[in-house]
Amino acid sequence: MVLSVAVPAHAQTVFVWTGGSTSWTAPANWSPAGAPGSGDIARFTSSTTNAPSTGSAIAVGQLDFTSGAA
Repeated sequence: MVLSVAVPAHAQTVFVWTGGSTSWTAPANWSPAGAPGSGDIARFTSSTTNAPSTGSAIAVGQLDFTSGAA
């Protein structure tokens, strides 16, 4: 007998840096609130302020920089 279970893949969420402070892990610095994880996209726009500081290693699925982002 073979048993097969379908497990949905982690949905990839796009988190946009809003930069109220420099803390990568502060939920208020991202939209939607919360830091991106290993399967998510971290997006930085040309209006990015307060460049993020992690203090330790982080993992995201993808980094996305829009035109003009620093």
